Parts: sequence; C-alpha cells; structure tokens
Amino acid sequence: MKVALHWFRRDLRLADNTALWNARAQAERVVPVFCWDDAILSRPDVGAPRVWFLAESLAELGQSVEQRNGRLIVVRGRPETEIPALAKTLGAEAVFWNSDYEPYARERDARVAEALSEKGIAARPAADLLLVEPDAVATQAGAPFSVFTPFYRAWDAAPRVSPLPAVEDFGGAAVRQRPDADPPEISLPAGFDEAAWVPGESAANERLESFSDDGLGDYAEGRDRPAIDGTSRLSPYLKFGCISPRTVLEKCRENAKFVQELAWREFYFHVLWHWPEVAEKEWQSAMRGMEWDSSEALLDAWKQGRTGYPLVDAGMRQLAGEGWMHNRVRMVTASFLTKDLHLDWRLGERHFMLTLVDGDLAPNNGGWQWAASTGVDPRPLRIFNPWLQSERYDPEGAYIRRWLPELQGVPAKHIHRPHLMTPEEQGSCGCRIGVDYPAPIVDHAEERLAALAMYAAAKGAKRQQ
Repeated sequence: MKVALHWFRRDLRLADNTALWNARAQAERVVPVFCWDDAILSRPDVGAPRVWFLAESLAELGQSVEQRNGRLIVVRGRPETEIPALAKTLGAEAVFWNSDYEPYARERDARVAEALSEKGIAARPAADLLLVEPDAVATQAGAPFSVFTPFYRAWDAAPRVSPLPAVEDFGGAAVRQRPDADPPEISLPAGFDEAAWVPGESAANERLESFSDDGLGDYAEGRDRPAIDGTSRLSPYLKFGCISPRTVLEKCRENAKFVQELAWREFYFHVLWHWPEVAEKEWQSAMRGMEWDSSEALLDAWKQGRTGYPLVDAGMRQLAGEGWMHNRVRMVTASFLTKDLHLDWRLGERHFMLTLVDGDLAPNNGGWQWAASTGVDPRPLRIFNPWLQSERYDPEGAYIRRWLPELQGVPAKHIHRPHLMTPEEQGSCGCRIGVDYPAPIVDHAEERLAALAMYAAAKGAKRQQ
C-alpha cells in the first residue's frame, strides 16, 4: 500500500513496536498520529503527573520521527471521529495500532474499527502490550487463572518473540493543512518534582541499562529496601510504552525474581481482560457488601502523610513529591488505608491514579485489591504491621528521614515509633509529638482486630444470602 497510519497510544517508541513495524513493512509511507482523547482527559481519575509524563514523552517521540523522514501528527477529540477522518484525508489504506486491554480502550477501538470500515479503510491491530496475551494461557479446564503461582508457570512456559528493530524511515512527512493540537493544559500539584523523571524512549533505555548494570544483581534483596535505588523504576516507561516488555525481559531475563515481577504486572492485565468488572467492583463477590468507614479526616491524614506512622507517611510524601512510590511501601500504605483506617480501597486506588506518573488501571487495581483482600489470588487475610515493616525494611530510618524532615533528629531507636519518646527525648531531638509530627491517628492493634471482624462479617453475610 502507498500510505498507512500508525496510531500511537501507549506505545510511544520507535524500537520494538509491533504495529509500527507492520505498518512500515506494508506501506511506502507511514503517517504516525497521536490523538489526545477527550473522553480520557475528562475522566476524574486522570492526574496531572501522568498527563505531564505522556506529553513530555510525546514531544520526544515527535522529534525522533522528524529525524527519520516523517512527521508526527497530533489531533484532539474523539478517536472514532479524528482517526478515520485523518486517514481518509491522507488517503491511507489502513490504520495500524497496538491493542490495549482496558474496558474503555476495547470499546473505543471497536468504534474506531467500525468507523474505518464505513470509509473503506482497514483496521490492523497488533499484539504488543504484553509478553503473553490474555487468551494465550488458561487452566487445564480452559478457565482464566485467578491464582498467581499456576498463572506464572503457564506464563513462563509460553512462547516468546524477540524484540523488533527500530523503524528508521517513515517514507516522507505528511502534509496537513490543520496545525497540530496542543497538549492539554495541566497544573502539576504543589511539591511535585519534575526533575525526578526524564520521560521518553531515550530515558527509558538509559534507565534499563543502568538498572541491568548496577541494580539487577542485587534486585532480590534491594527491591524491598525503599532507602536505596534497588528497583527498576521502569513502570512509567512501561505504562506509556516508552520501552517494550520484550526489551526489558531480554535485558533482565537472568534474574528470576525480576521476571516474576513482570509476570505480576501481566497477571493483572489478564484479570482485567477476563473480569472487566474489577475496575469498579471487588473480584470476590463476598467482599462487595463490606461496610467501609467514611471518615474524611482519616482519608485526608493518609493522603497528606500525617498518620503518625512514619513509613506510611514517608510513602505518601514520596508519592506527592515524585509521583511514584516504592512498591514495598505501596503495599504498606494500601494495607493501612483498608485494614487500619477501614476505608474503601477505591478511595486509595483513585488517589494513586491521580498522583502516580505510572498510574495504570490493571496493575494499580490489582495491587489495591490484593492489599484490600478483595481480589484474585486469595490468601489468609493480610494485615501489614506498619511498625514491623518499617523496622525490617528501613532499619536505620534513612527512607523515613528523607521524606519526613521533621523526624531528621530522631535517633534510630525511636525513628519507627517516635510517639514512644519521653517529653525529654522529644525536646532533645527537636520533634514534639502532636506538634511537629502527629501521634498515631489510630491504634494498630485495635484496628487489626476490627478489620478481622469486618471481613468475617462480610463473609458471614454472603454465606447467609
């Protein structure tokens, strides 16, 4: 064919991009396009840090396309209107894109394909987002997996494809009369540090190289230590496709623990594909009648990092400052919201989506339902003790001190439970509990018992139905 469109969405890269490679292999000229989707931008769970990261990645992508004999066209509106109209105007015979698995994306892509068909233009979706497609593995009974360990065995044994080369020539820049759409206006939250991230494909590859050289060997131990740079920090780049999971796997396949973490990400995409209702509801039907607390004061204290539990507060401050949180601390903060404050997991999930640069529906939802004990892979009720987690994974309090400067002078023996200091000790270290830093807003031992009762009541009510 002479002209094809490649519709960029969450695949903002030129290397190992399946649909883009297919388009270039079949067309003399490929016109790349990105659509700022008004339906997504208007959603209440779309946060400024994520839009900022996307816009910056898109700007770098546009420069890369120009260096390779092309031009990225940026439109704004509804994709089912904008993409077919642009394809028709440019005389494209087909539109290529990489499939997405979120409920909205599936409905959107069906509408775009239908609109293209009405104009006599072919829709050419490709599998690219995951290492293993949602319909490629199943239990012996043919059902989707709802427990991670057997899923992992099947996922790990599934066939793999090698990364594709980068597209080096788009075949010529398209001429278009209308100017490109500007990025949406965003107001980043106060305290957010843009310097914490360098968005885009080049930075993604640099981060992968750095991690594989310096962090991968110690990953099994370092990944649980929030005070050190022991994780890959690739999640925002994977979210927006600045790098492909195939490229990441090829570089890191020798570390089994890291590969398992890639599998957890894909597990939650598979869950969302097979049970799209989890985007709104608990996977476990027994938990759908849970009676959550509704305290705005407790929710605000959690969001602001003012709970009196240092590891929880440090995590929430990191979230506000970097738009990211260490995974171990994500589990602790999520457990604290649901099991200590007894607040609905959806409130935490929404806050994370509004503040994370890597906010991604499937892994974020899966992680929150895991922490809330409402999702797949059920186990005995998990209730993290935030003090013990702090002592085990941040023993010297380095992570706590970084994000809670008011505790800077607190000695190591009190850093995890500063409320136990005597008035004299508080005075000597310059941290008055209740003034400079709050006392614990709840008692963990009491709330643990309350959580056990809450979950037992929910299960008992379900059995009586």
